[in-house]
Amino acid sequence: MSVINEGEPKELSLEAKKLQLQRGEQPEIPHITANYVSLSHITSNLVLHCYAELQNLIETLPSVSSDFTRKRRLLDFIIRSRQEFVKLYVLAKWATVWKEISKCIDVVSWLNGQQNCFTNVINLLYTIERDLGGAKLRNPDLETALEVLTKGQPTQKSHDFIPLQTLSPKQILNTLQDLNVLLSIRLALIEQLPPRYRNYTIADGRVKFTVPNCFSVDLGIADSSVDARFFLVDFNFSFDGASAVSLGIRAKLDSLVNDMLANKPLSEVFNWLLKFTQSYKLSTIHERTRDLERGLWAGVLKHLYYADRGIVAIQYWVGHSSDRNIIEVGLTGDLDLGVQWVRDSKLITDHNIEFGNTDMDVERLIRTVIATHVNYIVETVYDQLATTLHLEGEGSENNNELVSFIRPDKIRLQLTGTRHTVFSIDQLTGRTVLQNPTQLVLSAERSLNDQADKATQSAAILLKLRDLSLQDEISSRAVAAGWVANMSISIPPDEVRKHFSRDTKLVLCLRQPAWTYRWYLVVTIGGNQQPKWWLSQLEAKDNVYSIRYIEHINLVRSKGYSYDYDLFDRLKSFTSTRIKVQSVCRELESKGIKYSLLQRQGDNAVDALPVLLINTDTLTSSSWAQSSLIVANVPKENGSAALLVQGRMKKSISLDSMPSSEDSSSSGVVIDPKDGKFFITIDDPERTGGLVQAIMSRLARIERVVKYVEVIRSQSLTLKSATMSRISFEYGGYQASLVLKEEGSEAQAGKEEPHSELVLDRECPHYSVLPFLQQILLRNGLMAVIWLLINTLPLYRGLEELKKSDQMKLAILPRSVTDLRVAFLDPKVSVELKMVNWQQSQMVIYVSELAEPGKPPTQALKTLWETKQKDIEGSVPLVNGMSCPPDKIGTVLQRINSLVTN
Repeated sequence: MSVINEGEPKELSLEAKKLQLQRGEQPEIPHITANYVSLSHITSNLVLHCYAELQNLIETLPSVSSDFTRKRRLLDFIIRSRQEFVKLYVLAKWATVWKEISKCIDVVSWLNGQQNCFTNVINLLYTIERDLGGAKLRNPDLETALEVLTKGQPTQKSHDFIPLQTLSPKQILNTLQDLNVLLSIRLALIEQLPPRYRNYTIADGRVKFTVPNCFSVDLGIADSSVDARFFLVDFNFSFDGASAVSLGIRAKLDSLVNDMLANKPLSEVFNWLLKFTQSYKLSTIHERTRDLERGLWAGVLKHLYYADRGIVAIQYWVGHSSDRNIIEVGLTGDLDLGVQWVRDSKLITDHNIEFGNTDMDVERLIRTVIATHVNYIVETVYDQLATTLHLEGEGSENNNELVSFIRPDKIRLQLTGTRHTVFSIDQLTGRTVLQNPTQLVLSAERSLNDQADKATQSAAILLKLRDLSLQDEISSRAVAAGWVANMSISIPPDEVRKHFSRDTKLVLCLRQPAWTYRWYLVVTIGGNQQPKWWLSQLEAKDNVYSIRYIEHINLVRSKGYSYDYDLFDRLKSFTSTRIKVQSVCRELESKGIKYSLLQRQGDNAVDALPVLLINTDTLTSSSWAQSSLIVANVPKENGSAALLVQGRMKKSISLDSMPSSEDSSSSGVVIDPKDGKFFITIDDPERTGGLVQAIMSRLARIERVVKYVEVIRSQSLTLKSATMSRISFEYGGYQASLVLKEEGSEAQAGKEEPHSELVLDRECPHYSVLPFLQQILLRNGLMAVIWLLINTLPLYRGLEELKKSDQMKLAILPRSVTDLRVAFLDPKVSVELKMVNWQQSQMVIYVSELAEPGKPPTQALKTLWETKQKDIEGSVPLVNGMSCPPDKIGTVLQRINSLVTN
């Protein structure tokens, strides 16, 4: 490529040159302007080309997984660009001295033109010499010349002046028949000819030898002697597409062949003619190949003609990165034309390709060889892919779906469940072509075209393309389904070999946003298997990941390589369950609790939820529940999951009358009143201090409810309702409730609230002593409270009746549930009431007056204390009071009120 700058001198016109010659001036050397390109045009094109290559490199580098390959491609681009810019720098330097360089180019061009002129003159003289052979005069008649010189006149005055006598057809026919007979006799007496030269016919006074697809030669004899010599009559080529022999070549051929016929046997003459014909064929092949190089095959075909060796070497797929591929057409040992094929720098001997004998179509030969080469590459790649992609446990039908022939020169490779590509070789250029292009497919196509040996190296690249396509589809589908693809995680090769199969090529890590940072769903791709799925816990140390826990997920699906939303939704449910189960197992192991992990084997693991069987004896010391608890993960309506703990009480408690309540399900505990089963739902064990703590807390609450119900039942009270947070019962026609608090809840004052709280209606007689009852509940339990409620009910009923009859002049001051003071305001009299256990089986109430210091006892009550009240059964007068049964306290209080007020 030449470079020009602006302002060049223009070449002189023809008239100006004539004027220079007339003046005697030397004409200027012609200025060369052909194929000159502007320096600015070269610079702009180079800049655009480098920018386009850099942009293409930036777009394709992310698809290359190997860091070494990415660096290599970037370095190659830098080196190529540097070489081009160095060339541009040299051109820029030359442009500063463009006049001198242009002058040198003009001088060299003029000298080359002069040399061509001399060469053309020599070639023209040789052509004239060849063409004048046919016009050469015959040899001079020396005999006649001597007669004229010695005698003054020739002896035969009529030579060439008297017309020859015309031969009759009969004479001609007889002569030709005689020649035919002489030729038959002559051929019968010569040596045995080789088989290929035995095809001849004798007719018209000549013998015609024919070598199929080569040549035909006519010979005749000069006389009737036995050893009469043969002479050449005619010669022609007999193969398709041959042109007629030119006059110059025919003249030389006549001379050479006749000389050989005079001295050599026919077999040697025919061998020479055969070599001459085959050489002519090779020259014809050379011309036709050169025409192909100028047409469709320009730039991809190159040939050389070695005339001395009798070989035409045709190289196809020129400029390709593969090794040399050459078709050699030349003479064999038996003087036939044969084909020798060098494929990828290796000699192929079993190609069975024939050429030059019956077929002289060079383009057909090239296309046949290339088609055979392409079929070899495609078949080799197919065999390697079919062997590698033979899925374990799959039949041939499924394997054929992965890789199959479309045509002998095309392979269909199933990349994923929704994408495929077609592998083929362009027969003209030898470049690999992959259909259905994507970014990964285009990158693989470039890698395939960079390989030197496509037959042995293409399968590995296609398998890598398939693995990368699977990874890309799984990653994109997972991200669309709400997963997070961690492409930056790289597991060391030692860890991969330790935990996965040796055919593993790619490892993809997926996770859910709600998972802890160590848990991942790992997908391994590679080898002759479908992608394998693993639940793994990875631990990072100094940016190096190691596998702390690994569990294979047995994923069996009928859709093959289809990855849809339903699959990832099921994987999310299963893996989240497994993570919870593993966390529970580690917690149980750390606390020394015995358990068993139950799960189905051999089925589709995504649909099989694991179940934990916990030994209750190692979990709690309570003996009210059976020895085993079942822990399972159950999905919820909002898409999340919770742990469900199921157990049963040892003793079946009749709870048929216990009404159901929504509070049971909201508290996470449900009790089946029929058979004593209980169900505990735990949404987030980590928030409640772990699964063990949550189970123990729920079991304690269940145990507390069961015990409270048993206590209420044992006192023959009516159970109105029972839930995990509230138990209501009825005593003496009054409603009482027990509110059950969760352990660990905090009060407003920052102190721990009581676990249970007694709630009474305001109409209840015991409402005034509710704080005392609450203290007794916390200190002595529910049994003591119920006992007091039942046994003190007559007392508080009597007080209620007393308050209703004299509400304005009466005050009740409780000091405990069984110790009260009744203060009459007008007159001021105080009565003390104490309920005590008399003789360990009977309860009595002591009633006495509390006189103020310095004042005598009330005279109105003195008669009550000193006189036995016969109408009050069981009453006993004392020194300063009296005792009575609890059921008579109401009568006693009414009598005291009557005495005091009157």
